[in-house]
Amino acid sequence: MSATQRGTRRQGAESTGMTDSTSEGRDYLVSYFLNEYQRGSMVMRFQGDPSQPQLFRELLKYGLNPAALKDITASRIADVKDQGARYAQAQQASEAARAHNRTMQARPTSSPPQLSGTSPRTTRKRGVLGPLIFVAIVVYGLLVSMASYSFNLGTIEANFRVDSSFGVALDTCRSSLGERAEFELAIHGENPGLFTDRPSTFPAHPANTAFLLGCLAG
Repeated sequence: MSATQRGTRRQGAESTGMTDSTSEGRDYLVSYFLNEYQRGSMVMRFQGDPSQPQLFRELLKYGLNPAALKDITASRIADVKDQGARYAQAQQASEAARAHNRTMQARPTSSPPQLSGTSPRTTRKRGVLGPLIFVAIVVYGLLVSMASYSFNLGTIEANFRVDSSFGVALDTCRSSLGERAEFELAIHGENPGLFTDRPSTFPAHPANTAFLLGCLAG
């Protein structure tokens, strides 16, 4: 396995890696400091919550001297099975909302007498728009809750921002999000799809919202 490194705005470096996907255990996002300016992170798999000696031994396999490491943390990443279950819930909620919308449209309603010059088409459009907006909000919220990888990345970025007003913190997190999205684009060669959990250069992507929530709440 190889680690991919990139520069950060703090004149540091961040590395990402993935352990053998066929091995048993849970995936953890491991982050660390090499010195005052260098930081990194990679995905590792452990049987359970790893201890500090375990983390040191695994990082040593990638040429990282334990004596130079500090502030090592490991955050559990949600299982693919868990994400699949939440995705199924999102699909079911979306289908249920559509079915409810179809039922409401098929139900006969008594309309008041139309005033002269009033178009009945305007009223019908308003009746359809409300449920569609509700469906979109529900599905978007579920997709944000599924983006655990992006949320964890945002939480890590929160460790590098200075406590300040909400406006300044939001600008800092948005800047970090932009850098991470460009980094992911350089690795994968394309922006993620709607259901893919990684930051995107498309501002409204659900993973971006999860990243910002993690950064602001961290």
